[in-house]
Amino acid sequence: MATPASRKRSTPNGTDDIKSQSFRVGGHNWCIRFYPNGCNSDNTDCICIFLQLDNSTVEKEVKAQLKFSLLDRSGRPSHSQGSNVVRNFCNNSWGFRCFIKMDQLEKSEYLRDDCFTIMCELTVFMQAHDFESLLYYIYTDSLREMKGEEMVAMLPDLAAAANRYKIERLKLVCEHKLCEYVNGRTVVAMLAFAEEHHCSGLKEKCLRFLDDPIKLREVVKAEGLENLSKSYPTIFSDLIGKLVTTPA
Repeated sequence: MATPASRKRSTPNGTDDIKSQSFRVGGHNWCIRFYPNGCNSDNTDCICIFLQLDNSTVEKEVKAQLKFSLLDRSGRPSHSQGSNVVRNFCNNSWGFRCFIKMDQLEKSEYLRDDCFTIMCELTVFMQAHDFESLLYYIYTDSLREMKGEEMVAMLPDLAAAANRYKIERLKLVCEHKLCEYVNGRTVVAMLAFAEEHHCSGLKEKCLRFLDDPIKLREVVKAEGLENLSKSYPTIFSDLIGKLVTTPA
């Protein structure tokens, strides 16, 4: 995240922030919130920086550890603050109310052409029930019995874990099951998930669903497509190409 230091001079303390573009780690969207004048009256001489879970629909907590670093002129992380504590993210953010003093930053090597770069290192931890499901599959070569909403909630996390730990057969099983839940309400999220976790079969299923011009146009009107265009511009370009070539 590259940030202009001059924003300091035009931003009232605690009333405005700079929000990074959304990025995906561990199957979730995240963003960095940066307060150049501090986030309250007690730290107006400090830069505040926080990590926020950027998923408006997340209902369960996501456990993660974070570390922020300023990059020096050679691109190496230098000034850093992190936490060894596993934080719970849901409708909140975690970070540092005084990441660095503004006068210290202005005199440092981190500032170049009125800009500096912040790196965020993020470790997302698997939910306990997902870990149990992963172990169940490893020992039984089958998914534990689930129905309806429980299945829908568990499958993406389990597929992501299978992709992370290179358990190809489990990944294919989850992918096959997820294909059963592709519809107008889920196709955008499914397509984004398939792209992130290299689920070619699920991606193909989503694209076949969108071959229907009526369904495609309905999806284009959906709010989720705007988010998809920011996080996955390649997918967005493909969908727009499909839309242009389909009859009205």
